[in-house]
Amino acid sequence: MKKACSVMIAGAMLFSVALALFATPSRTNATTPVFFEDFNGSALDNSKWLVAKRQWGGANANGGVVPENVRVSNGKLILEAHGDQYTGSVKGINKDGTTRADGKRVGAAVATKNYYGSGSYEFSMKVAPKLGVCSAVWTFHYQEVGPGDPQYKGNGDYYAVNHEIDIEIPGRPGAAHTNMDFNKALFNTWQGENEGEYTTGYTSLGKYVNDGQFHTYRFEWHTGGNGQAKRVDFYLDGVFLRSVTTTVPDIAGRLWLGAWFPNGWTGTPSFDTDTFEVDWVKITPFDEPGDRYLAETYPNEGWASPVMTDTQAPTAPSNLSAPSRTSSSVQLSWTAATDNVGVTAYEVYRNGTLNQTVTSTSATVGGLTASTAYSFYVKARDAAGNVSAASSTLNVTTSASGGGSGGTNLVTNGDFSGAGGWTNLSQSGASAVIAGGSMNLKPTSSATAEVEQYVNVTPGKAYTLSARMWNSGSGTWGYLRVYDNGVLKEAGYNGTAAQTRSVTFTAASNQVRVVLHAYKQQTGTFCFDDVTLS
Repeated sequence: MKKACSVMIAGAMLFSVALALFATPSRTNATTPVFFEDFNGSALDNSKWLVAKRQWGGANANGGVVPENVRVSNGKLILEAHGDQYTGSVKGINKDGTTRADGKRVGAAVATKNYYGSGSYEFSMKVAPKLGVCSAVWTFHYQEVGPGDPQYKGNGDYYAVNHEIDIEIPGRPGAAHTNMDFNKALFNTWQGENEGEYTTGYTSLGKYVNDGQFHTYRFEWHTGGNGQAKRVDFYLDGVFLRSVTTTVPDIAGRLWLGAWFPNGWTGTPSFDTDTFEVDWVKITPFDEPGDRYLAETYPNEGWASPVMTDTQAPTAPSNLSAPSRTSSSVQLSWTAATDNVGVTAYEVYRNGTLNQTVTSTSATVGGLTASTAYSFYVKARDAAGNVSAASSTLNVTTSASGGGSGGTNLVTNGDFSGAGGWTNLSQSGASAVIAGGSMNLKPTSSATAEVEQYVNVTPGKAYTLSARMWNSGSGTWGYLRVYDNGVLKEAGYNGTAAQTRSVTFTAASNQVRVVLHAYKQQTGTFCFDDVTLS
């Protein structure tokens, strides 16, 4: 395949994907008004947006995008993606439009009803943080031309012309979907059908954007005229990153937002659900003389009906409790809600703000401060996007720093809120990355992922080393280890639900070596958080 996200989309367009609402789009004013959407309504505004319902990327590559995975919640557009561990009720779509047997590798996408040309396109977004999902925003216009068209090649077949600008995260350096990372993005432009008619920009972002935070992305699209050269400039959080001057489109298109699974994507989606969140979108048109407005091929196909027949919300979850807590995390559990069709997810709120969405009746909230009071409640959601009332509020105070013993944590950066404290000993090909408040170890079939730090202790004193541990769903084993005067003690785990593991020892020397380890012959990701030694 030619590209990570956009080529997959365009390739599917050759199989009759819908892209146009009106047969002949046109500008009605000399100056096009600014488009702004902050998603503060109770649902997606159907006067502005279309919801895609389509299979992209080949019959067995993914389950396409479905309207059930699109919702508006707490002033955010939520585009949900289902990984290989998904067991909910939402189903995917086959190439012929029939329903798939499961909802694995199923994403979500929306597009503006109107077309926009040159302009400044800004987005406040929190990308889906798991490697199996592609978070993307793009403008797109699709044409098929034949005899009589100036672009017709005269070979007896149609010629597909794709006009596109897109941002794809995570980025990858080449045509194969490999070596993807969240401190890189693809900033692409495309005007044509073939390999030589697009420009792909593998670009360093200067930061990891799967950090659970909203970042502001922007591209400025110039089609020429008004003293501007034809180009697209890309920015992140106000910092200029790249300018593309080749294969720059000049035909206005829809703006798309999507989270989905491209064909051949090597970031194995070994998880249940993940979400791409958009806080607001702003398009400030430039109305440059180079803009062209043309009809697209295949109008009025591939969109979901804006009317949802299921309007009944689930019951509120009950019996919210906190079975365990540490100095920086709280484990929550509750009794399942009921619904006339079926509950598909639970939204977990911390201090009144959405913290995470899960499909089970338990969750672990991390990144907390020791000896601090927090409030939690949970809401249930069904496939149609109906959300229940909140459960009763549960107030929980985290443990003192150092865990149950109440002592000082001797480990530096054990909550991974910064970048220090740990030395990366991973073998070539493996990686150890602090992202999203955890240490993420990714071994390979032949390389071990490992980090260490040395900690001063008192000989003859008893200590407990503990950590919260989990894997990405691939069965990867991780080990919490302490080496004391050449003697190893360790605790291993290979589950997807975060669990606290610990080892106790009486120090035989004045310094011990603390190691976080994921052995080779595994290809998933193993995560550590809340590492304490006291």
